[in-house]
Amino acid sequence: MRRAECAADELATPGVFPLLCVHMTSVLVFLSDPSASQVQASDWMAAGFDVLGSVSDRSKLVQAVVRHAPDVVVADVSAPDEAFFKAMALLAEVAPLPVLVFTPDARGENIERAVGGGIHAYVVGGYAPQRLRALVQLAQARFRHETALHEQLREVSTRFEERKVVDRA
Repeated sequence: MRRAECAADELATPGVFPLLCVHMTSVLVFLSDPSASQVQASDWMAAGFDVLGSVSDRSKLVQAVVRHAPDVVVADVSAPDEAFFKAMALLAEVAPLPVLVFTPDARGENIERAVGGGIHAYVVGGYAPQRLRALVQLAQARFRHETALHEQLREVSTRFEERKVVDRA
């Protein structure tokens, strides 16, 4: 559900009211430990994001994403574990969208799992309100790039299968 704020341009030609629409990027926040979270909704709102809500129960994350349809999921995870990575993989399968994760965990194997499991920006120890817009743009750009690559792969696979059928005939 993309949110837009629109206002009529009062300087327009009389009788013609073109709309100026400004899109606010919406985020849904996942907090693995709300009491220890560094991610603050007020930081996101101050940076110009529409915070749709927060979820702390991993089992309800996909349901919340489907219900709220955010532009981006932001996660604050102190210790990513198997259940977290499974939830991210399920999210990527059911409702693909850009995912940004803040964590203090710099273990190489978890970074690899993040990159391969539907996380578009895995930020180690780098939460800072002034960087939020740039990090969201990074996650969105990687998501668009990944989506384009998947589409190209589908097209090539389809053409290859069609070619196999033609060659058999």
